[in-house]
Amino acid sequence: MSDRLDPAVWAEHPGEAFAWLDAHVNLESLGVPLGTDRRAHAPTLARMEALAALLGSPELEYGTIHCTGTNGKGSVCRIAGALLMEAGMSTGIYTSPHLERVNERMSWDGVPIGDPDLAEILGRIAMIEPHLPAVPSYFEILTGAALTWFADVAVEAAVIEVGLGGTWDATNVVDGDVAVITNISLDHVEYLGPTRESIATEKAGIVKPGSVLVLGEPDPGLASIFSARECAYAVVRGRDFGVTRNDVALGGRVVDLFTSRAR
Repeated sequence: MSDRLDPAVWAEHPGEAFAWLDAHVNLESLGVPLGTDRRAHAPTLARMEALAALLGSPELEYGTIHCTGTNGKGSVCRIAGALLMEAGMSTGIYTSPHLERVNERMSWDGVPIGDPDLAEILGRIAMIEPHLPAVPSYFEILTGAALTWFADVAVEAAVIEVGLGGTWDATNVVDGDVAVITNISLDHVEYLGPTRESIATEKAGIVKPGSVLVLGEPDPGLASIFSARECAYAVVRGRDFGVTRNDVALGGRVVDLFTSRAR
């Protein structure tokens, strides 16, 4: 084994691992829409599925809440993670993008991954990269790293934020037990299509058969797009839950909710 690709060495010298990561195509920074580069980055999960398989399918080791939507998905992920931790569950949270350091994207029980742990996992991915059918992107590598770390530390549940869209997002290798759709608005139309229906169809791709759907989008005209995904049952905003108070407060906001069990 080359020392340059030895995960143990990279754990001691994280800068090498991060330099290797940064050398990969970062579609977030390039703004490459789905399907525009059909030679290298066409809409496909093949690269991510191959990476997850060679990592030992870590996403199968824990339950997952998978979240997408035009607005609020990052906040929903953090709130869901906080609720899981309050319930005593060991919890991983994966969000994007980061503000200052890439470590911010993945946390375990509220603590971001440390440089040595992240570098060691990146070293593992570097070792298997030559065996992949194509070179993974920056986001695909980080997604694989997060899923692997959550398995390493034996989380009971992981909350996963979609990077963009749903169907073709790298995070969609997870078989989410719960799929959360916050809302559907005309945003990223160059990526997801020109209508709310096309955007809803793309985001509905995270709803897996037999899963629980939490639907925050109130437009009944889009409901059939989500119901066609054959979820076990749906929890719908306005019918099963909603916000009765959302006020600015010292240090944040105060929010009151109603649910089907308490109004």
